[in-house]
Formats: sequence, C-alpha cells, structure tokens
Amino acid sequence: FVPVVGDTAYFQEPTAKAQEMWVGNVFVSDNPAVKLALVVDGQADGKPPFLEAHNPTMRPITTRLSSPPSTPRFGGAAATVTISAGESIRLTIDGKTLTVK
Repeated sequence: FVPVVGDTAYFQEPTAKAQEMWVGNVFVSDNPAVKLALVVDGQADGKPPFLEAHNPTMRPITTRLSSPPSTPRFGGAAATVTISAGESIRLTIDGKTLTVK
C-alpha cells in the first residue's frame, strides 16, 4: 500500500540499492462504479491470476475491463462484461486473455 496525504503519494522503499517500481492501475473499468481486485500472489502453485469485478449498484452494468498497454505482465488484456446488480464476477487471466469463470 502507498500512503497518500493530500495529493502526494509517499513511497517507502529502501534507497541503499537501486529500486525498480511500476506505479499505476493494473486493471481499470470504463465505469467508475465497478470495484476491482487483482489476485496474483498467495495462491496454490499453478493457479492462474484472476481479476474480481464487483458491481455495488442496484442495476446491471456492462463495462470494458482492461489493463493499460504499458502495464507489465498484463498490458493489453481486455474484456467487455456484464455484471448483475450487487454481484461480483471472476475473470481468469491467461496472457492477454480475460475469461469469465
């Protein structure tokens, strides 16, 4: 997590050796109401990463989920999905392909 105070983000990384960081949203939705959670680490060996998309509204939402092209590992992956009111969906990520589970 990166702490934010006002409009400033504070990165707490050691400076004794060079650091390599990528900062940005890994996946985005074209509808700001949709909430996204990316799960990559902490799964059993061999399990592919997945993206969970949640619709907290009282109506269905059709949205395009995408990873910006410059994003490491997932850049360019995209799918258009419909999420029912108050529901969540999971999408597996295989390279640049997002598939609803």
